[in-house]
Amino acid sequence: MVCVETPGKLPLNWIKGTTQSSSQSSSHSSDPLAPFLIAAATPCRAERWSLPSWLAHVEDWIQAHFRAIQQVSQVRTCPNGAVVRIDCVDTAYYLKTQIEPLAYESALLAILNRRVPGVCPHILPIRPDDNTFVTEAIVGSPVSLPGDSQSWRATLVNVAKMQIESADLVIEFRTAGIPYHGLAALSAGMEEMFDRL
Repeated sequence: MVCVETPGKLPLNWIKGTTQSSSQSSSHSSDPLAPFLIAAATPCRAERWSLPSWLAHVEDWIQAHFRAIQQVSQVRTCPNGAVVRIDCVDTAYYLKTQIEPLAYESALLAILNRRVPGVCPHILPIRPDDNTFVTEAIVGSPVSLPGDSQSWRATLVNVAKMQIESADLVIEFRTAGIPYHGLAALSAGMEEMFDRL
């Protein structure tokens, strides 16, 4: 069973994997989010996860590689990728696909799993393509509320710990093709961002 879990109303035909026609889009005009939802429902070859066949193809791959599957849910899509949750009887997994410039994330996770165990989800050795990887679900819940200072404090402590422990791995990261963003690049990027504001 495949379902789409995204906040807000989605055009039913997008959930079924078909395209949105202009006559159907007018029925959503009272919804202020309609233009965004319709844009998200429009297939784009550069974003293969928006194509009607993508989710079915991914589900076929999942069925071939996982056992005791209870549900497959597309939990997030955005211009740079998509995430699919695979619920099995004993645990859950996440399949993440990304645009090619971000595909280095699987190499980053593999290095961190090996060199700094426990700081990120365990990556599985199977993958449907070079831009996609699968991780085990991790215990915990997302930090979502700005006023939740206790959760944010714990999260930031964990992030700082990971950054400190991975500082010695920069050469290994670069050898694996993971882009290097030093302080100079960060400050230039911040200046560009502020200029655009």
